[in-house]
Amino acid sequence: CSLIADVQYTLLHGGVAMNPRRHLRLVYEANPVALIVENAGGRASDGATRILDIQPEKLHHRLPVFVGSSEDMAELESF
Repeated sequence: CSLIADVQYTLLHGGVAMNPRRHLRLVYEANPVALIVENAGGRASDGATRILDIQPEKLHHRLPVFVGSSEDMAELESF
């Protein structure tokens, strides 16, 4: 699954792009995507915490990533 393609589709058409496994690296993948999504008016989280608020514990800190509109993310995080 391509992270960038999923995020682009989500930005253009709405919905939520997610990778629920601890697969993506915070510094190299999650933070740049979160910055773009939040500047476009959406939200990015690991399911509980805003991605841009997470401090890396190590260089290749891996985490799940969920991105989407503010409304869709609020619904997702309510579960």
